[in-house]
Amino acid sequence: MFSYAYILGLFCQMFFSPLTGLLMDRIGLRIAKLVAVYIYTTGSLLFAFTNGNTSFMLFPAVVLAAIGSLANLFCNFFISGWFPKQNGLLLSLQNGAFDSSAAVAFFISQTVPQISLQTSFIVIGVISAIYGTLMAVLFLKQYGSDMELAPPESLEESLVEDEMKENGTLVIENVEMEVTRVIKQRYPNLKSCFLSSPYALIMFYSPAGNLRYSYYNSSLSMQLSRSFGNDKRIVDELLEAFSAAALCAFFVAPINGLIFDASRKYFHRKLARQLQDSKQKPPDEEIYWTHMRAMYPVLLITATLTLLMTITQFFPGHRALFYVQFVTGISFQTMSASLKATNVMLGFPVEHFGTLMGVSCLCTAFMALIQIGLLQAPLNVGDGIMLVISVMLYIPPVFYILKKR
Repeated sequence: MFSYAYILGLFCQMFFSPLTGLLMDRIGLRIAKLVAVYIYTTGSLLFAFTNGNTSFMLFPAVVLAAIGSLANLFCNFFISGWFPKQNGLLLSLQNGAFDSSAAVAFFISQTVPQISLQTSFIVIGVISAIYGTLMAVLFLKQYGSDMELAPPESLEESLVEDEMKENGTLVIENVEMEVTRVIKQRYPNLKSCFLSSPYALIMFYSPAGNLRYSYYNSSLSMQLSRSFGNDKRIVDELLEAFSAAALCAFFVAPINGLIFDASRKYFHRKLARQLQDSKQKPPDEEIYWTHMRAMYPVLLITATLTLLMTITQFFPGHRALFYVQFVTGISFQTMSASLKATNVMLGFPVEHFGTLMGVSCLCTAFMALIQIGLLQAPLNVGDGIMLVISVMLYIPPVFYILKKR
């Protein structure tokens, strides 16, 4: 029952994402945030009052909490627009907090036993409503494009500049403004974004990666049964370890953000030197792809993490390998989630962010349904398919590495 509730929640979360995106881009960011907050609060309260006699409430609770939580996250992403220099780090921290939040109620119930799980969900719902309303009213602006520019003092510090002296004159090239110009010319409308190769890569690696990790979650109990049979003590110990590992997502997130920001800084400095060469200024195509190559280190790391997690599943019965899977799985999920948001924000006009994210999530939703059939098949079949997916996730980083001017 829990596996199917999880799959339904994941599907609805992704399926309704385009509505969230359209609400953000067309009606307003504040309105989208308020709607998301109260959907999530309703889901939390339904969780609080779900028990053996009201088990039917589990499904609407999962659906509402899933839809509301992701919609909240989409709205929060725009806060990072105020800090372009630390954009990758902030997006990663938000995704890490989002992934870790799944274990907050468990953490409270374990550390403070006198607080029941029901009370935990009520507190989470109420705090979410208060905090979300304040954020919508005080911090978010009407549209995402209004959040693009930071205050002047922050914007000046965030510009990636490379300084060189030529005939005693200090030359400063503003790479960020040049990249923004190229992106807006390259994608004059939403259709041009959908038909681009960077978005095609997002539509490939995001659904595939999500299927890989969600199938791992939904099949974990079967994996444990295959390895340890009826040894309930070991199974319970590993399930608790998995829940505890989810709390560590927030600590993995900064590593991902720092890697991306360092990569982007490297490629922007390289681009600045090219732009300062007045005799051979790079064409717009090369400017764009040099800018986008900042993605490939994180893409390469996420592909390696999921491959490692998949390979260890071919050796059942080893408790230590499950701990390896938990660490690599949580790291992969955290990095993969922020990767998509960073990619969309990095490579496309910000006014289309919500719609592009929503459509990619819709594709992810339909891909996630495949695991319903995989759960009915033998574990070896599912493991084999996941191995193929893990290897194919190397396609995007290789594409960026090999992309020529």
